[in-house]
Amino acid sequence: MLNTDFVEGVKALIGTPYSQCDCKDVIAKPLGIRFSGTNWLWRSINNSIKYRYLSERVKSPLPSDDLRPGDILFKIRDKVPDRYVDQPDAYHVAVYIGGGKIIHSSPSTGVREDDYIYGAWQGWGQMKQVEYERTPAIIQPDKGLSDHEMIKAIYNKICLGGND
Repeated sequence: MLNTDFVEGVKALIGTPYSQCDCKDVIAKPLGIRFSGTNWLWRSINNSIKYRYLSERVKSPLPSDDLRPGDILFKIRDKVPDRYVDQPDAYHVAVYIGGGKIIHSSPSTGVREDDYIYGAWQGWGQMKQVEYERTPAIIQPDKGLSDHEMIKAIYNKICLGGND
């Protein structure tokens, strides 16, 4: 699923009561997946391929300029309860939707949109089910290139990811 489609699915949940859509459901419902909880999702990167949902994760806050629509945000406790053998303790998740905004769910308000606050979210990740659209850099016409050279340059830029 493209990140833009994922974000649209998340936005469609706004206003849903918490009893029908908790914070993990904000991620799970649009993707059509099931997982046990926020800690399970955080730890899923180390599980078997069949059950792994995160393609990558980082335990540090990110400026909104570094986030992409569809990225998953985690709130993480500093102190880990004794029953957890691995760190950290992720207890809340949200989806970054772009423009400095997130969508998450809380018991008091249900699913809602809020401002992204740097430092309030201690972890970041990307779901393996979400594909991010690449926006190829635009190649400006150069009067010194032949049509063949221009086509080759466009092919290299878009298909091969080249810089020349």
